[in-house]
Amino acid sequence: MRAPRGSVDVSSTSATHREYWHGVFVPAVMSVGLLFSIATLLRDALRWVGGNSLERRAAIGAAATASWVVGESHPDPDAMGILPRLAYLVSAGLFTAASLYVAVGSVANFLHDGGYVSDIGWLLGLALGLALVLLMLGVTAFLMFWGWPDPPHRLLAALRAGPFTSVYDAHGVAGPSWSVTTGFVTTATITTLVTLMVGTGRSIALEIDRPISTWLVEIESLDRLAVFDAFGATWIALALVVLVGVSTLRCRVLAWSYPAAVAAGFMISWLLREVIERPRPTGFGVAESFPSGHMVQAALIAGLVPLAAWVLTADRRAAVVSTVLLWLAVGTTAVHRIHVATHWPLDVVAGAGLGLTIVLAVHWAVAHGAWHHQCRRCPWSPRPAEAVWSRLLIHLTPGEAHRIGTLGRISAVGAAASLLVATLFVGIPADPEGYGLTSALAVPVQLTLAVIVLLAGLAAQRWRAKAAVAMAVAASGLGVYAAVQYAVWVSVTLTAMLLVPAVLTWVAWQRDETIGRIAGLAVVSGLLTTGTWFGATAVHAAFFGPTHPESTVVLSELNEAEWVWVGGVTDRQATLVAGGLPDETPLTLSLWADGRVALVVDVEAGENGLIRHTWFDLDPATTYGYAVTETDESLPTVVDGSFTTFATGPQDLTVVLGACARTGSNGSVFDAMAAEEPDLYIGVGDLHYSNLASTSPSDHINEYHRMAIQPAQAQLFRTTPFAYVWDDHDYGPNDSGASSPSREAVSLAYRQAVPNYEVDPDPSQSIAQAFTIGRVRFVITDTRSMRTDVSMLSERQLAWLVDELVESAPTHAVVVWVNPTPWVATADGGGSDDWSAFPEERRAIADAIAAAEIDNLVMVSGDAHMLAIDDGSNTGFVTSGASGFPLLHVAALDRPGSVKGGPYSEGAFPGPGQYGLLRILDDGGTEVTVVLSGKNWRNETIVSLELTVTSGG
Repeated sequence: MRAPRGSVDVSSTSATHREYWHGVFVPAVMSVGLLFSIATLLRDALRWVGGNSLERRAAIGAAATASWVVGESHPDPDAMGILPRLAYLVSAGLFTAASLYVAVGSVANFLHDGGYVSDIGWLLGLALGLALVLLMLGVTAFLMFWGWPDPPHRLLAALRAGPFTSVYDAHGVAGPSWSVTTGFVTTATITTLVTLMVGTGRSIALEIDRPISTWLVEIESLDRLAVFDAFGATWIALALVVLVGVSTLRCRVLAWSYPAAVAAGFMISWLLREVIERPRPTGFGVAESFPSGHMVQAALIAGLVPLAAWVLTADRRAAVVSTVLLWLAVGTTAVHRIHVATHWPLDVVAGAGLGLTIVLAVHWAVAHGAWHHQCRRCPWSPRPAEAVWSRLLIHLTPGEAHRIGTLGRISAVGAAASLLVATLFVGIPADPEGYGLTSALAVPVQLTLAVIVLLAGLAAQRWRAKAAVAMAVAASGLGVYAAVQYAVWVSVTLTAMLLVPAVLTWVAWQRDETIGRIAGLAVVSGLLTTGTWFGATAVHAAFFGPTHPESTVVLSELNEAEWVWVGGVTDRQATLVAGGLPDETPLTLSLWADGRVALVVDVEAGENGLIRHTWFDLDPATTYGYAVTETDESLPTVVDGSFTTFATGPQDLTVVLGACARTGSNGSVFDAMAAEEPDLYIGVGDLHYSNLASTSPSDHINEYHRMAIQPAQAQLFRTTPFAYVWDDHDYGPNDSGASSPSREAVSLAYRQAVPNYEVDPDPSQSIAQAFTIGRVRFVITDTRSMRTDVSMLSERQLAWLVDELVESAPTHAVVVWVNPTPWVATADGGGSDDWSAFPEERRAIADAIAAAEIDNLVMVSGDAHMLAIDDGSNTGFVTSGASGFPLLHVAALDRPGSVKGGPYSEGAFPGPGQYGLLRILDDGGTEVTVVLSGKNWRNETIVSLELTVTSGG
């Protein structure tokens, strides 16, 4: 039996360090002196209001007038009651330092167990509000220093200039106020800092998020805020397109800045989610958690709808009132999103910050009076009464309109021809899951879209508006359809390219139309384009998104590497691969057991930031800790991981097996697998779904990197010996074989980055491998890299497999054949991606097994997104018709369910979040118990079969 496994952590925060934080930061929120200082500042500020304000302003005005009369460029500061310039600089530094002191101290106390304000969320909010006030005072003092000795009323006027207040230059032309520009820079900076913190220090972000989230989740009264949850919903955002669209009839700047703001919000938030890939608090959702797209939309609504209200009503009060009400709704929405554990607090902050940043950018744009010279009754227009805008969104002469219309028709015909060629000769987006979107259906769909574009281009000569809409519909349909294979941004980019003919046709058409019809067509086109984004997102998520709740596990950071995994483990040796290291960096690899360093090796990161090392002459049944560090330490303070060598002789084994996970999966299924405390984890192919055809080994290593850094998977890799063979999606394109363009690159990447059981070092050969644990022989075949039209394995690998099975069965208690490709399937003429396409090769293997009278063989397969067990009734395929061997199908880890092949005696159970479990109970006797089972992420057993096998050795 395997020795008990436990995490090894030989470091902790010292008591002295904790006392330091208490001693320094407790006064940050408890200091009475600080409160008196704030009271003094408030008292001084009140001197600027009421009668005191009038008296002081009169004195300042008199001093300024006297200076002007005598010809002084600046009034005397002493006469105006202004402090010396240095005093403002010192004040700015003190206020800023106090702000940081309060903010850092309050956050530290809130997060620290036993702190004075530990877990008291409202007090943390109060402290942070105080820090913000101090920061504002510091900024004001600095501005006084910078503009000294200008009268303070100018600064106050600038501070009072809100988003609906214009500032005029010497020529009377309006421009953005100081507050808008400063607000944009501030919100952009804060949002960027939050993004960097979440993206680069996930553990730190969770330390901030978890207490706040826990506090808000437990407040039941916040359930009443559910009414505001629809505030940031997509349907509301789309409905507001109409409202803002009406307002754009009067304001040209708003006409282009509003759709640009919506597009920027979608694109930036999508990009951040793709890069950061942070799971939601509940673990479930088709989208990542950071930033909150819901809050981005809510902020855009709160910031841009008041602009539309101002344009339509010409009353600034309507804009101010709607702004206050809508931003209160944003705040309640934010609290409710955290309360229902849909988003972490920092997700909400970043989403609202991103939305506000974009809103302020729009405010900055519309505040430029010179940009509104063609607006009709726009609040920012310098001559609103003279501006006429009943026709012509874009000013064109008849000749220009004719040429643009002709170009639109030509481009439509060209786009249609390109689609036809691509459909018939290049290929179409491939269905990666076998949902039924076969070429028999997909080709007509794409041909139909191409014909629509072609007919629309021909009809644009007479029916320009209808032709433009038809082109937009076809472009949108193609974008949604392309999402079955390509990322959302690729699909949307394709749609944008195909929209060029529609846009050209629309531009030529609008010259002779009223503004009402122009706006109507613009709204329809905008809805189609927006629908493409949401449709492509939904389709792509159905094929590639998470299929069950994601893991919430948080791992400690490694010393120097970004990821590690251990494989090739026997009773005497093990191989470690660590990645994400700077090239040519001297490092130390330490290995120890029982708190003593056993081996210290100097290593250096090679190409692609990898180190690879194999230890020999280890002790059997021993748990070892390991670490990759910069310096040679007697015992590293942080342990990267641990593994346990196997015992010699008969032993019980627990093996978890899985196949088919989306790229970058962090599913809860991996937590369930880790909870089994397995002795070995075998990946039976498709551990990512990149479908990478790249000829660069680095690209394939990057995909291993993306997989291995996910917390749930890293938890397994750091502490469980790993064996792995690829299938099609992690080898190359869908259904690929020996002719895949990725073959050489992925072969090199595997041999560099994946620990294994001594595969052939020649990258032109397969990655087949075999190893023994106790009295169990594991035989792993490569059914991809050698596959041709006539053979699944190749003649060489086939001979090796038969020899392994025939020679191992008599000398081992159990033989486990890991075969990624479905074995039980009906021959259909050689077109299937399973063993039915190679019936003669399958029969040759089955006959060899029958001839050797092997009855202690168990097969494990993947690829099919199901759990399935057969007791041998349907696996024979022997010429004589004899029965076969037990079979366990193990999938899908994080892909939608599907069934392939069959029948299976114990049934087939499609679904996501599933894995296989193989338990071998061997006490050294002639009979060995083998338990095959399939479980899901809830730790529920879906199917199971217990066998008694007569030992062959």
